[in-house]
Amino acid sequence: MMMVVLTRVIMPLVLLVGFYIFLRGHNEPGGGFIAGLIVSIAVVMQYMASGFSWASARLRYPYHGVIGAGVLIAGLTGIGSWFVGKPFLTSDFTYVRIPPFEKFELATAALV
Repeated sequence: MMMVVLTRVIMPLVLLVGFYIFLRGHNEPGGGFIAGLIVSIAVVMQYMASGFSWASARLRYPYHGVIGAGVLIAGLTGIGSWFVGKPFLTSDFTYVRIPPFEKFELATAALV
């Protein structure tokens, strides 16, 4: 019972940490792979604690579609680097300034 309560309480915090690790990964250690591992461990713990039927009933999106969309986005991002004369799956970046914010770096690797 303690594991069930703990995983349900801690899940939003783990998702927040995973999102933070994903965003800071371009300039510091971390990134999409590590963020994916953090979130997937939380989901597996949810399945272990509450059971497959409970966790599956609360899925909002079909996970096969999410996986397919991720692979498609990665492939399109890789092909996009060809248009700037770089090898497949090479990241390119530029500095962008949006009026209410300061200048920040926008990289194609953030899409993957």
